[in-house]
Amino acid sequence: MIGVDPSRTMLDFARSREGAEAVTWVDGDSSVIAPTLAGRTADLVLMTGNTAQHILGADWPRTLRDIHDALRPGGLLVFESRNPDDRAWESWADSGRSSRDTSAGRLTEWLEVTSVTAGEVTFAAHNLFDDTGEDAVYPTTLAFRSAEELTRQLSEAGLTVRRIDGGWSGEPVSTASRVLVVFAER
Repeated sequence: MIGVDPSRTMLDFARSREGAEAVTWVDGDSSVIAPTLAGRTADLVLMTGNTAQHILGADWPRTLRDIHDALRPGGLLVFESRNPDDRAWESWADSGRSSRDTSAGRLTEWLEVTSVTAGEVTFAAHNLFDDTGEDAVYPTTLAFRSAEELTRQLSEAGLTVRRIDGGWSGEPVSTASRVLVVFAER
C-alpha cells in the first residue's frame, strides 16, 4: 500500500497512526505514483475525503492521466466529491461558530465563503485563538464537478465510469445527494 500526499504535515500525522508501518508514505502529487510503483501497476487508487475537490485547473486532468497510467487494466479509481447540485457552501456560514479547547488554548472556528464561480468555491477558514486574539485564516478553493463533468473528464483520461452513487451506501444520485461517489475503471 502506498499513501501519497503533497502535505508533509498530513504525511507526518498519517505516519503516527496505528498500522502506518505497513504503508509506503510518499510526499508529492499524482506524478510520484508511477515512479513509486517502479514498473508495477495498482489494483486500486482511492482518493479519500474530498481530495478530488482540492485538485484544481490543469492539475485535475493531469492527475486523472497519472492515475490511469498507474492502474492495471481493470484497476479501479474510487473517490468522493461533493455534489454541486446540493450547494453545500450556502449553509457553511449558517453553521456558525464553534469553540473548543486545544493545547494552544480556546479556539473558535468558522467558515466564510468569499467567492463562488462556475465550478469553484473559495472560502476562508477562520481559527481565532481566544487567548491571544490571533485569527489564523486559511483560504481554500474547492472544485465542485457534476456527475456529467466527472464522467466526461474521466473518459478523456482513458477511464470508464462504472457507476456514480449519491452516497457511500449506494444511494441513487439526486439533487439532494450530498456527495457523489465515483467508481471508474481503466
